[in-house]
Order: sequence, then C-alpha cells, then structure tokens
Amino acid sequence: MPECVAAFDEVHDIPFSRNPLKLNAARVAGRAVAKLMEEKRIDLVHVHTPVGSFVTLQNAQHLRRSRGLKTVYTAHGLLFHPRGLPHTNFAFKILERIMCRWSDYLVVITPSDEAVARRMKIVPHEGLFYMPGVGIDLEQFSRARVSQLEIQRVRDELNLSPNDKLVTMVAEFTRNKRHRDVVRAMARLKRTDVHLALVGEGARRGEIETLVNQLGLTRNIHFLGYRRDIPALFCAANCATLTSRREGLPRSVMEALCLETPVVGSNARGISDLLAGGGGIVVPLGDTSALADGIRELVDDPEKARKMGRAGRESMVPYALGNVLALHERLYRRALGDRFPGV
Repeated sequence: MPECVAAFDEVHDIPFSRNPLKLNAARVAGRAVAKLMEEKRIDLVHVHTPVGSFVTLQNAQHLRRSRGLKTVYTAHGLLFHPRGLPHTNFAFKILERIMCRWSDYLVVITPSDEAVARRMKIVPHEGLFYMPGVGIDLEQFSRARVSQLEIQRVRDELNLSPNDKLVTMVAEFTRNKRHRDVVRAMARLKRTDVHLALVGEGARRGEIETLVNQLGLTRNIHFLGYRRDIPALFCAANCATLTSRREGLPRSVMEALCLETPVVGSNARGISDLLAGGGGIVVPLGDTSALADGIRELVDDPEKARKMGRAGRESMVPYALGNVLALHERLYRRALGDRFPGV
C-alpha cells in the first residue's frame, strides 16, 4: 500500500491466506513474522484479521515471556455471535479465549461485543478496550464534497428519470451479505420507479444475476461491479441498504451515514449498533416484507429520509478518524509507557 510506505519508516509485506484451512501458508507466514519480530526487536504487535492474528500471536509468545513484547488484538466482531451454529460458536469461543490469553489487550469495536466480552470475562477488566471501529474521515466522506455533477453522472449512467428513486447497496457478493433478500424485497415493492444499484464483486454475483432475471427485475436492478465513486453512489441514492447475516462494523454503512444517506439494514450486530443513533431503519434478518416496507418508507418520505440522514451523520462523530487515533495512542501509551516514559 503506497499509503503505508509513505507513513512509516519501514514496511514489510508478509503474504498470508485468510483461509484457515491453508495451514502451510499460515506456517510460512508465521515463521516470517517470528523472524521479523526477533530481528527488529519489535516492542508492540497489533493484530486484526483472525488468521493473521492467530499466527502472529502464537509466534509472539516467547518474546512476551523473554523480553516483555506487548500484544494488542482487535476483534472486528467476535467470531462467535447469536446467529452462529452451536458447534461453530463453541469452537470460535475456544479460539477467541486462546487469542485473548495470548494478548495483553483486547480491542472490540461494537458496544454489543464489549458487553459480551465483559460478561464472559475473556480478558481482565483492565485489558479490554472499546474503540468505535478503525476510524472514518468525516471530511472525505462529506456530502459537501460531492458535486451535483457527480450525482447526476451516476443517475444518467443508470438511465434514471428525475422521479426515479435509487437504493444503493455496497457489498461483496457472498452468502453472508444475503443479496437475495434485497432482490426479493424489490420484487415485493412492485415499483417501476424504484431502482437498486448493487456495487461490488464476488463469487455469488452470477447467482444473484440469475435470480434478478428470473424475477423480471433486470430493468430496475443494476450490477455496477467494483467502483471508486462510492460517495457519489451514496449521495445519488434515496437510501442505502445492507442485509448481512453477521457483521463487525460495516464500512459501507458508516460511509452512507457520513454522507447523510439513511440506511435500511438487517438487525445484525454492527449494523444495528450503527443505526442506533437514528440514521436508518433496522429490520429483522431475512424479513423481505419488512425490508421492502423500510425502503418504501424512505423513498416515499424525503423529509423523513433527510432527518435520518442528518442524524446518521451526527452519530458518526465518535467514529471520526482523529478520535480513533487518539484512542489508539492512549492504548499504546498504557502498553509501553512503563518501559518508554516519553511515549
């Protein structure tokens, strides 16, 4: 990443796979991480994604014991969750407890995960930190920075008339995102003036395209693929949606709310946390009727949509990048301050 190269004195790329079944790739990455921590005499390790976290924390243990290396683990949504299967939740709880035992500090990014972590006591009280995500640049994701020309360009691309309504969903085409729900909600609406823009790629895109064809919705549902104009796509929409089964803290919902676009979302952890500030409508997972009603409510009531949009923007203030950076600095000072008083 050019941004990392520009920001740091040194950047080391270590390839690894997010697939937990690719054990050899994990072992190779683990050995590379261990060598780097030893050679560079790393003082603090902060891990995020599950496979990378497990491999890194495992290889950091001897340095924790021998010279006091500090470790921080950010859980982007605890691996076990209310909708998980009993056997997978059981396994994930064991894995989370192992990684927390290997960590000096656990960072959670949603209030619901904080409550679970405290209730289960998976880390000591002083080792648990709540941080509102990884931060979002409120200036970058601001409606004031999106021109009317950019918005009109999106609407022209989709051949929308001035009276047409637009719903935008930004999500990879995976089983978890449940694109089928929003497609079936569109079928329930039976509205030729309501269009849906599906932004993203993924293995299940072809399956969803087939469903759209079967339901006769090709005129109203648009597959836009990978895009770099996300702010314009959200600003061009009357509302956004995300229908996931599980989430950590979904970036697409945060971006929509920052841009004052209200969201109709499933009651998955993370989505419901973000919408608790009044920036949208939460509907039961898989309830396509409620999803259709929520979309209809926002596209037909512009004033309500505007009020929710403003509330959504206000609710994102705690998630501002500057605030999250300050919280990280506070955590790092706590972790390293006894060894480095000037930090």
